Amino acid sequence: MKKLCSNLIFALGFLLLSSPVYASNQSVMIDGVAIVSDVKSEVKNNRTMVPLRMISENLGG
Repeated sequence: MKKLCSNLIFALGFLLLSSPVYASNQSVMIDGVAIVSDVKSEVKNNRTMVPLRMISENLGG
């Protein structure tokens, strides 16, 4: 019984603490305008990575 309870707690903790990674299908929007890029944005470590050149060019940099 003790082993079953500890396994159940471990499995529940594993399911609650694991974070799934999803493909980023959202477009980048600057001032309400969707920006098209040949490089897709991606999610790494719960952060969205976008091409800096695309952002800076569309902001006038």
